[in-house]
Amino acid sequence: MEAEHNGAVYDQMCLAIYNSNRYFHKLYQLILEDYDLTYLQYLSIFVTWRLQGAQLKDICDNLELASSTLTPVVQKLVQKGWLLKQTSKTDGRVRELVVAPSKAHHFEDILARIGAVQDKLITQSPLALERMLIETQTINKVLLQVIQEEEHNNESRTN
Repeated sequence: MEAEHNGAVYDQMCLAIYNSNRYFHKLYQLILEDYDLTYLQYLSIFVTWRLQGAQLKDICDNLELASSTLTPVVQKLVQKGWLLKQTSKTDGRVRELVVAPSKAHHFEDILARIGAVQDKLITQSPLALERMLIETQTINKVLLQVIQEEEHNNESRTN
């Protein structure tokens, strides 16, 4: 009977996280649609903005996504004029990404709007933000471990 209860709690947790993910995406999309950006495009610009001279690898590392996922996203941002590719000042063989100066004020507007939303969420949340962050990071670490174990088990079954 305890395993059944644990399964119910697990299912409730999965649904709660799934819904939180949907709600965050919806909230961000309400802001980003004015700029014709997706959430993943926003995140890519955000990393580039923070690093000031990012390479695709830097964006991949920061977002924990594969280059095959982010390459088309970055290409689209270059096409839309949000990002520019330029030669690195330290290594002429390297191409870096920067936020286009013509879009910088738009991105500052996005950051201000998102900052206002973040302030609302932080002040209205019954849990301390740091505690939620720590718990989420803990769940993510455990999830990654379980994913790796399942991948290993799948490989063992197919071999």
